[in-house]
Amino acid sequence: MPLLCDLIDLPAHPLISIVGAGGKTTTMYTLASELAQRGGGVITTTTTQIFFPEPGQTGALIVAAETPTLLEMISAAWQQYRRVTVAGAIISGLTNSPDFSPDSPMNCSCRAEPAR
Repeated sequence: MPLLCDLIDLPAHPLISIVGAGGKTTTMYTLASELAQRGGGVITTTTTQIFFPEPGQTGALIVAAETPTLLEMISAAWQQYRRVTVAGAIISGLTNSPDFSPDSPMNCSCRAEPAR
């Protein structure tokens, strides 16, 4: 079966927008994983609510409201991870898996800036 990234004619440094009524999160993480496996660095994010990443969907989850903090954290994450998910805030209680909660152990680094 061909990879999703093989079915799309992507430029060297694509900015990809995924829209529709269902499957956006799965498509986003699948494509990010495929591109990262090919050596690319991938940032995943959303302009709307998103499910808390399940284990293996991202290398690092970065949560920061301030742009300078966000950029610093992304720069640090690139040293270790090829897939980074970025959010302005965590939406508690949202998960795609009934057996997963944000308190479950994850294969990603979750960091948030301290409250002010």
